[in-house]
Amino acid sequence: MERFLDHLADTIAEQFHYTEDQRAVVRYGLVALLQTVIIFFLLVVLGLCFGFFPQALAVFFSVVLLRRQEGGAHASSLTGCLILSGVVLTALAVLSRYVLPLMGSPMALLLTAVLGAGCVLVSWKLVPVESPNKPLRDPKKIARLRRNTFLLLAVYLLLAFVLALPEGTLPFSSLSISLSILSGTVWQTFTLTKPGRWLVDTMENLFRRLNRS
Repeated sequence: MERFLDHLADTIAEQFHYTEDQRAVVRYGLVALLQTVIIFFLLVVLGLCFGFFPQALAVFFSVVLLRRQEGGAHASSLTGCLILSGVVLTALAVLSRYVLPLMGSPMALLLTAVLGAGCVLVSWKLVPVESPNKPLRDPKKIARLRRNTFLLLAVYLLLAFVLALPEGTLPFSSLSISLSILSGTVWQTFTLTKPGRWLVDTMENLFRRLNRS
């Protein structure tokens, strides 16, 4: 797969007479696109088979859409990205469906307020986090990414809060979906930080060792 992406990036770069830096950006985009598509279908299949389909979609979109604006820690290979993202997003969806709702609405509302405020503060300080293959130099683009980040955060946290309200407060409520949105948002924000990058690297190294054994 890596060789195929290299070949495709080389073909595109040659066709449009791109520089080596532009070719690296193209390859980065191809990897990100392929990774997103594979993880989406993986979550859809697992969610349909094991009963957490709505939660899987909520986690997936809360992470993916926010990540496009914020950036964040990456595994060093496509395989590492797929394994890490698949494991983490599936775990978040399963927890949001079967475990986290046991805390009840009041605790979920409190967590949404506290963790949401933390996400806003971390994002305000760090966003956007650039990738080595996709450096950010345009002030207008940086401003746009920051604006989009806080717009998404506002939408996500409002949805999480409203959906976590006790049943009967509104015509609609879903504690598990609320916690799916919140957990996806928190995970994505965590990957912006140094501990988040350390955890991603540690998990990738662990998967690599298990694969070799």
